[in-house]
Amino acid sequence: MKKLNSLFGIAVVCLSLASCSSKLMNPSQSQLDGLNNPEISMSDLEAGKEIYKNQCNLCHGYYDPASYTADSWKKIVPAMSQKVNEKVGSEVIDGVKEYQLLNYILAVKN
Repeated sequence: MKKLNSLFGIAVVCLSLASCSSKLMNPSQSQLDGLNNPEISMSDLEAGKEIYKNQCNLCHGYYDPASYTADSWKKIVPAMSQKVNEKVGSEVIDGVKEYQLLNYILAVKN
C-alpha cells in the first residue's frame, strides 16, 4: 500500500509539472499569424508570456488559456491587471503590458 501511495504521489507531481509547462508554451509563428493583427509582433507575444509567468502565478496559479473563450479573456485580463495594480499600489501592468499579456493568451489558447 505504501508503494502504491508513493507511485500515486509521483504521478500527481509529474502531471502537475506537465500541466504547468503546457500552459507556458512559447508562442509560434502560426499562432501569431492566427491573430490576424499585423500590429502584434512575436516580441509582444514573448513579453506577454513573461508577464503571464511572472505576474499571474503570484496570486492564483496558472490557468490554461484554452479554459476560457477569447471574449472571456478580453474581460478577465483588464480586470486582473487592475486588481494587481491596486494590490501593489502602482502600475505594474500598464496598457502595453496588458495588451501583450492578452495577445499571448489569445495566441496560445488555440
